[in-house]
Amino acid sequence: MNYLTQALREHQELAVFLTLAIGFFIGRLRIGSFSLGTVVGTLLAGVAIGQLNIQVPAVVKYVFFDLFLFTTGYKVGPQFFRGLKKDALPQVALTVVLCVICLLAAFTAAKFLGYDMGTAAGLLAGAFTESTVIGTAGDAIGRLALSDADKTSLTNNIPVAYAVTYLVGTGFIVWFLPNVGPKLMGVNLKEEARKLQAKISGSGSAQAEAMSAFMKLAVRAYRITQSDLLNRSVAELESRPREARVFISRIRRDGKIIEPEPDTVVREGDIVAVLTRSELLMARGAEIGVEVSDKELLDFPVEMLDVVITNKSLDGKSIAELAVMDFARGVFLKKLTRTGQTMPFLPETRVERGDLVTLIGSEKDVERAARSLGYPDRKTVMTDMIFVGAGIFLGGMLGLLTIVVGGLPLTLTASGGALIMGLVFGWLRAVRPTFGRIPESAMWV
Repeated sequence: MNYLTQALREHQELAVFLTLAIGFFIGRLRIGSFSLGTVVGTLLAGVAIGQLNIQVPAVVKYVFFDLFLFTTGYKVGPQFFRGLKKDALPQVALTVVLCVICLLAAFTAAKFLGYDMGTAAGLLAGAFTESTVIGTAGDAIGRLALSDADKTSLTNNIPVAYAVTYLVGTGFIVWFLPNVGPKLMGVNLKEEARKLQAKISGSGSAQAEAMSAFMKLAVRAYRITQSDLLNRSVAELESRPREARVFISRIRRDGKIIEPEPDTVVREGDIVAVLTRSELLMARGAEIGVEVSDKELLDFPVEMLDVVITNKSLDGKSIAELAVMDFARGVFLKKLTRTGQTMPFLPETRVERGDLVTLIGSEKDVERAARSLGYPDRKTVMTDMIFVGAGIFLGGMLGLLTIVVGGLPLTLTASGGALIMGLVFGWLRAVRPTFGRIPESAMWV
């Protein structure tokens, strides 16, 4: 044990990685349906290992903290600015009220319990789950006319109090909001949630059935034998099934394969490749004609592609409205992701600028849809470090600016500036996704 302690004290970087390993392990443990989560688990592991009197250099703390705040802003930037456009004044008013109440509550509790400044700051940060307070308070303590030993002691008390109170603060919020909050407001939470879902989706139907984000597709070849399907355009045939989207991807005519356009007329003897949900083909394929085996006809490239929606004209459109547009022909929506969270979607669900949609269909159709929707977000493990480095630097410089009000210096601090610039750069990424990519896995680091 003495050897391990000495090794961690001499090589603080090992203590950091040990904390991460133990913290994530604790966060994954489950008791029934309850788990602490990786954030709380890492905090508790850090507090425990910190008892070995391991002094991690301050610069390392600030580097990781600034990265954390920047990526937090980066993820929510598009929705943050969109929310300000929709109802800015109510959000600003709520923010002011919340900040004032939290500050007064923490100040009163700290005075009553006799906490020092560092512990009080940790109480505020943890109890109200506001991580940015850690950086702001640490910077403020560093400006005080105190000895270096006193500054270090106060600064070290911040994360300890934060780790303990974060668990309580998070658990209390999870219990209070769904159980006590609705009663105080005199509302029925389930009914209000239904109304909000109807508002977001653009439909008031309470019986709307959730659609799975996964749609099992199939393509099969049929020789058209039904007389009422002959001498009709592809667009007319594709519009016939009202309960599903059906597309004719290719046609074999006189031994040759052609790529049909919407105005292409289907003739007698044609063999068509039909793309739609597999269960629909199984149930109604015989209505088209006789199924045939034609490997060459069915052997065409199919692509699944993530696309960031940047087209201003499509912002707020429902999925049903997008589905009938020309660019959507032959393309199916597999998944809708917003701020990193996969969302269940209905035909009436409205998309927002910055949303990530996963499309599937023939390669040419998917590429066409991607050009109309926005920008293809192809999988890559590369992080735009110019974007990240410049964002944190500019945010830090912005945060260092100080405004004196009534003799009291006010500043965002470098960490707070990193958060603000993360919001801005996240919004820029949604508007112009040709730069600034940060893979989801990199954000965890």
